[in-house]
Amino acid sequence: MSKEQTVFSMRMDKDFHKRLKIFAAEQEVTIKAMFIECMEKRMAEAERKKKEEKK
Repeated sequence: MSKEQTVFSMRMDKDFHKRLKIFAAEQEVTIKAMFIECMEKRMAEAERKKKEEKK
């Protein structure tokens, strides 16, 4: 079973990138993992709202 891949590109200024890298290092997690977790939460929230609207 192959996994579907999506390429995502985001522009950020140098200062924000540095703060994000430091935060990620402190939390011992990668920036990619933080982004994926955030997107999964948003998708779950959107799905929950969609289900509530149908009721």
